[in-house]
Amino acid sequence: MAGLDGTLTITHSEYRPCIVKGKKGLFHRWSDIANYLRPAKGRAYGQQVKHTMAIVEFDDGTLKEVSPYAIKFIDNYVDRYFRTSGTFIGEEDGDTNGL
Repeated sequence: MAGLDGTLTITHSEYRPCIVKGKKGLFHRWSDIANYLRPAKGRAYGQQVKHTMAIVEFDDGTLKEVSPYAIKFIDNYVDRYFRTSGTFIGEEDGDTNGL
């Protein structure tokens, strides 16, 4: 949020450390990319193809769009959703949220 005096304060940011093709990075967010295809011969409209990419900042300061399949998160963030017994939180109540 920007203040009246021109200062900028970031109140919440959560970057996740990750590895992409052997390089250390910080995952910033997911981004949806849309590409438009020309209309096929004899058709009036083209098509839109969408896919998701990750925005990752590498240790040299560069930002790149990366395929989700190339990312390995290394912060063990998913562990907070599992108990030490390996059951998913909510399973003990019979609510598995469709899992």
